[in-house]
Amino acid sequence: MLTLVLVRLFPRGFRLLSLVRGIGFYAPIARPVARRLVPSLAVLALVSGCSSPNQSLTRHEFSHLAMGVRINAVVYASDEHSARDSVAAAFVEISRLDQILSDYRPDSQLSLVNSRAGQGFGLGITEIDPSFAEVLLGSLVVAERTDGAFDPSVGPVVQLWRAARKQHRLPDPAAISSAVDRVGWRDIELAGLPNHPTLSLRKPGMKLDPGAFAKGFAAQRAVEVLRTRGIDRAMVAIAGDISCSLPPPGQRGWRIAVSHDGSTTDQSPPDRAFTLLLSNQSVSTAGDTEQFIEIDGTRYSHIVDPRTGLGLTNRAAATVVSRNATTADALDTALCVAGIDRFEEVMDRFPDCEARLEAHTPDGSITSKETSGFQALTAPRS
Repeated sequence: MLTLVLVRLFPRGFRLLSLVRGIGFYAPIARPVARRLVPSLAVLALVSGCSSPNQSLTRHEFSHLAMGVRINAVVYASDEHSARDSVAAAFVEISRLDQILSDYRPDSQLSLVNSRAGQGFGLGITEIDPSFAEVLLGSLVVAERTDGAFDPSVGPVVQLWRAARKQHRLPDPAAISSAVDRVGWRDIELAGLPNHPTLSLRKPGMKLDPGAFAKGFAAQRAVEVLRTRGIDRAMVAIAGDISCSLPPPGQRGWRIAVSHDGSTTDQSPPDRAFTLLLSNQSVSTAGDTEQFIEIDGTRYSHIVDPRTGLGLTNRAAATVVSRNATTADALDTALCVAGIDRFEEVMDRFPDCEARLEAHTPDGSITSKETSGFQALTAPRS
């Protein structure tokens, strides 16, 4: 994935945090940390200035383990007690969604749907939580508008490439062909919306893969929980997905620093590093900075084209900003698959989103494109 770097302008010093899904960042040691929550580790880059002494809101940081990653939350609240209790409620919601949407939990609703794929006579129909239906419906909108460059049913292909990275060998062509035959967003059936949703997968062997739609949704839902509890200046980061409400006191926005080459050193080309200023928005990133395999001189990304079953070789990196976190989470993947040549075509179908995409050309150079409003979201270079 891309690298987003969190640097906080505080005198206490900084801690270099580990890479998760290829996202590395610096963050201050969090104090205080809510009970039963691990000391602060985040996965996205955030820069926020200190609030002035005469302001009533103070900054609080918390961290939690769910969805297989460290989740970081930063809130501004009037006191530590309200901050701790509100963030705890937000983390409970994330854990609830994890139990529903995980493809690693055999008892999750998503796993149950996958296990019933292709069963006839109504046996494949599963009652699902309204949250499951909401996020899946949002991902299907992206699938339709991108002509399948994003597909939530890419699970069979993703499983092949997970094994390929572990074994360091390409999947068998026949296995890829078989997996592609079991992919198809049009064969996902959602019914009973909105209050009593049911879900079924028409093809035997179909599998939903939540990797490119669940985390963004969970981050935004956590921010919504915080808002209902009176915390309206908050940021929640889950791996390569971040959602925020109003910015820190006295700031124009939450500052998200992005470096597409996987570093923030002086060697980074100046046109490839930028800082976003976000308010009541979500951002998602996708790329192959960390997750890839190289076989016989060819680099294959962990992002796969659901239409061909092949790992990407175009070295693409995408950043998408949207009010809808599910859209941002799915669209960054779709842009990497669609490529530079289709960037404008795809983004014309998402007028409420701003995005930047860059990719390596065959001669080794780097080309990039961005929407007309993307620069308006970036902070001036210092």
